[in-house]
Amino acid sequence: MFRRPVAAAAVATLSLGAGLGFAVPGATADPAVAVPLTCTVGASDVPTTATITLTDTPDPVATGADLDATIESALALSLPVTVEDVSLTMPIPAGVTVAAAADVTFEGGNAVSSTPTINGGAIEVDFDYGAGVAAASLQLPKIKVAATAGAPGTVTWKVPSAVEATVTGVGTVPCEPDDPDQALATTTVIANTSDVYVVHGIGDDLAAVPAQNPVDVYAKAKGPGNWGLVLEDFAFGEISPKLELTPGDYNVLICTAVPDPADSIAACQDNGGSAVNGNSGTDATVPGPGKSITLVAALSPERPTVLGFENDLTCVDPGREARLTGIHAADAGTATVSVNGSAVDDIDFGQGLTADLAPGTYDIDVSDGAALDLSLTDVALAKNTLTNAFVVGTADGEGGYGAIVQQFDVATCEQPPPSSTTTTTQTPPTTARATPVAARPVYTG
Repeated sequence: MFRRPVAAAAVATLSLGAGLGFAVPGATADPAVAVPLTCTVGASDVPTTATITLTDTPDPVATGADLDATIESALALSLPVTVEDVSLTMPIPAGVTVAAAADVTFEGGNAVSSTPTINGGAIEVDFDYGAGVAAASLQLPKIKVAATAGAPGTVTWKVPSAVEATVTGVGTVPCEPDDPDQALATTTVIANTSDVYVVHGIGDDLAAVPAQNPVDVYAKAKGPGNWGLVLEDFAFGEISPKLELTPGDYNVLICTAVPDPADSIAACQDNGGSAVNGNSGTDATVPGPGKSITLVAALSPERPTVLGFENDLTCVDPGREARLTGIHAADAGTATVSVNGSAVDDIDFGQGLTADLAPGTYDIDVSDGAALDLSLTDVALAKNTLTNAFVVGTADGEGGYGAIVQQFDVATCEQPPPSSTTTTTQTPPTTARATPVAARPVYTG
């Protein structure tokens, strides 16, 4: 049985890079926001409006990664006045860090000079228009902020807490937002990890008591160095609890189980065990962050190896809220997957097939036309679930072939409001190939 998860030693780090930036293709601006302001001119309060668009990239962003925000502003000044200077105070939202004034830059506009200052929890910017420009010709530069994402959660970018203009012949005109808590945009910060599950699919009898082939599973960042213990006494048919790993390239070493395995080893023999998937292990990539993948220890025609698949946790459409993924992890040839007697598609070892179905009970058959002839009857596929069925086993053994089942919750996709006239049609099931993640055997030793 599963004993304990252990953090993998020397984990790899995913770098999101510096400055994905406003100009990167695919960056999507949040909608322009109309910000009501009240300005004080002499003894009078004058209402006006600023239009502000904030673009945040990437969104979602991982903890500790670079986060760029670009702020485009326009002031509605219809008076025939000359503006000499404009200043804005932008709150730095909780959950991000702006280290220095040098992390605030400007683009465009018709100001003579632009100066940023970090003052406590706010960015203060000053746009100097020299001798002044007509209000109708005023163009504020884009404010580009290079920040660092903090803890997981939702970051709320709020409107400027103060806007001030210097107008020729009038003097300073201070303005404040009518609602200082009004949001311009939000950014989702996720943990810089992905969820990883491990399935033990090396064996030939899922009903065996005690469970077959207990192993100790080790992992390390790809490259030189020792392996760190991840799972111990892990038997055929078991699924590990969720492991949270930093995205990157890893190497997975599977050793025959031993009592009290060491936390760090240079080879399975250090524990007095032997390597199940070769002394050099199997390379595997953990994508992300924020992904969910399952690594399957499987019997291949050559020798045991590790397969990787991304769990499709995207939303499901109404009427097809049960997602089924069949994965070929058995020592067998190309197999045909059939649902309720109808062939869906063929898959080879290491491939998967996903279908979105109506919730209910199904008969699922997997056959390679030779030794593999697996029939799963009355398989209950519940609403709002992803069911992974890993076909495992070998013709050489008492138990032959079987299926290990893993389930996740998935949400139903939000639907647009119905129109006044609707037409109801029956939507057929959708199928697609399951997405593999890089898992490459390294056959040495």
